[in-house]
Amino acid sequence: MFAFTKKKRELLRLQTENVMLQKSLDVMKVNLREREKQCRMLEKRVWDTDARVRHAEQESRYMEKRLREEHWEAVHSIFMKKEHGCYGTDEISGCYYNPENKKWEVAVGDCFTAGEEAERVLFERSEDARCYFELMKAFGMRPDSGQCLACYEEYLKESA
Repeated sequence: MFAFTKKKRELLRLQTENVMLQKSLDVMKVNLREREKQCRMLEKRVWDTDARVRHAEQESRYMEKRLREEHWEAVHSIFMKKEHGCYGTDEISGCYYNPENKKWEVAVGDCFTAGEEAERVLFERSEDARCYFELMKAFGMRPDSGQCLACYEEYLKESA
């Protein structure tokens, strides 16, 4: 009888262990389903994000192409005007003839302290100066606004 009770206890222990293992397996299956569901959701998000990235890249390429075309049209127009002599010798704001150095100047920097043009690019011919000026305008460039070196040095002397 002693052997029978020992076997019965062993059977009960194994049954209890089996039930616990089954519950643990069920929990793991639920966790696995949840993880699989999360993986599918993340995969979908990755696909959606990839699609948005491809769309943004395509749109960026289109915009770059359009911008190049617009710049080319502006540059082409400027050079055609220069080629056909459409630029006169008239001074325009930002592009003028300086009789002191006998050169055409294009303002590329303004001094906010002195209220005048501080930096200039010099040209021998009016056509070159006008072309440079028109190219600056076509590319949206404006004279830098800051403080010229002479005004800054004067400021340092006064504040010392």
